Amino acid sequence: MSKKPINFMRALTSNQKIDVKNTIIVILMPLLVYLLVYVTGGIKYSYSHLMYVAIILAATRLGPVMGVVIGIYGGILLGPLMPLDIDTGTSQQFINWFLRLIVFALVGGICGYTSSSLKKSIKTISNLFSHHPETLLPNKNYLREIEIEFTAEEYTCMTVIINNYELIVDLLGIDTYHRILKKIYMYLKRDLPSNSIIIQSDNNKLWIAKEYNEVYSDIYKVLNILKQPLNIDDITFYSEFSLGVNVVSGNDVLNLDTYKKTDIAARQAQKQNVEFVIFHKINLQRFSGFELLGVFIEALSENQTTLDYQPKIDVESNKLIGLEALIRWQHPTRGLIMPNDFILIAETQLIHQLTTWVLKKVIKKIKDFLSENIDIHISINVSVKNLLNKEFFNQVIKIVEMEKIDPSLIEFEITESELMVNPDEAISMLQKFQKYGFQISLDDFGKGYSSLAYLSKLPVNIIKIDKGFVNKVKKEISERLIVKSTIELAHKLKCKTLAEGIEDEETFKIIKRLNCDYAQGFFFARPIRDGEIIPWVKSKLQGE
Repeated sequence: MSKKPINFMRALTSNQKIDVKNTIIVILMPLLVYLLVYVTGGIKYSYSHLMYVAIILAATRLGPVMGVVIGIYGGILLGPLMPLDIDTGTSQQFINWFLRLIVFALVGGICGYTSSSLKKSIKTISNLFSHHPETLLPNKNYLREIEIEFTAEEYTCMTVIINNYELIVDLLGIDTYHRILKKIYMYLKRDLPSNSIIIQSDNNKLWIAKEYNEVYSDIYKVLNILKQPLNIDDITFYSEFSLGVNVVSGNDVLNLDTYKKTDIAARQAQKQNVEFVIFHKINLQRFSGFELLGVFIEALSENQTTLDYQPKIDVESNKLIGLEALIRWQHPTRGLIMPNDFILIAETQLIHQLTTWVLKKVIKKIKDFLSENIDIHISINVSVKNLLNKEFFNQVIKIVEMEKIDPSLIEFEITESELMVNPDEAISMLQKFQKYGFQISLDDFGKGYSSLAYLSKLPVNIIKIDKGFVNKVKKEISERLIVKSTIELAHKLKCKTLAEGIEDEETFKIIKRLNCDYAQGFFFARPIRDGEIIPWVKSKLQGE
């Protein structure tokens, strides 16, 4: 049996009831502070400031009203009920204790309001991430949020593609289609075992996971549900569908890769015009990444690898604020190889050599800029494997100190999904880098769906919003709301935001209206070659 850990965000945004235990704690804390102040000689000493701890705790746990109440309560305890000097019995002047009481109440109210607003923002983003905004059905991100016990050894996972989706939308409109989809969901929820998972992974797609009985029995169970007539406004509809099936262990039910396979099988069913296809190691072999691994070190030493640089722009002023370094591999026989094609390197110890190579190249480029009197910071991508390597920090510091470069000119980007592999250790290492002076950014935010739980803990200067959301802000209100809420939350956490993948002026204008700080994408500039970046930057700065 395995169990998904309790989700931090859910705990953070859950309705917090003012129960007896919390009430007793917040009442006792001011009393304890009062006693401490009393036994140490009166209000003239600094122990009275401990009352702020009690007030802030009450405000964050119980809300702004209780924050104000405890503020007044603490003000009275340390006001007319507390002498200025216990030994002499000297009383406080009215104006002194009354002004303190007002400040206590204000602190309680402001802290409570700020805490409540932050929790509401996090809850809003959580709901937008985990539910489809129009149907309100759970979406693929819901897999990251649910808590479930897996009591069976195997589960049948399925993808249901609604084949007549476009026809229904064209003839009857999107609202009617959404009602049909919700009715299909309702039938599945009603007729499948109660612990089954059903989510809307796309406009025309559902994902299903149920305890394994027997694969064909499970398939025909779902087929019979899908074949039921759907009555909407006294009109009967029938869905046309293709089913992709895969049987997995309990540990893989919440793994997105499981549903990539069922998606593939469902598309095969579409192509073959059959009701279902079972995934049986469908041949998806790509160019061998392992073959590339064998020659990659040689590529580094022979200068087959280079860095391109993509500019980052200040949204308000349209000025250049930095560059991102992007690795390219010009293979002597295979030509240009993009990073996605040698991504296996990130899963091996070669990532350390690659990151060190990139860091040294970036430092050299920063020095080249400084020699031209151009002060600009450059970001590089780091892997969680780097952060979890105990020697990584010392190696980086050694290189930076040896080159005598200002660490604030270097920004480390780590992707959200990678960070969640081992968040506590990764966060600890990032804190060390940030304390030393490096800038830290969270890349592809929203793509991994899980970092919200740790967002308030992250030592992050910039949150980069994934281009998957940014590219859709023109047409989809839901994506715009997600981007807007993310920007607002980031600003409340004192982080800057950068929108990735800006490709046209309309998207840029929308991002600007949403108060995003920085932007990056083809609309401003495509990645620029190493030998061309300094002239380009000079030209850009002269134009500003």
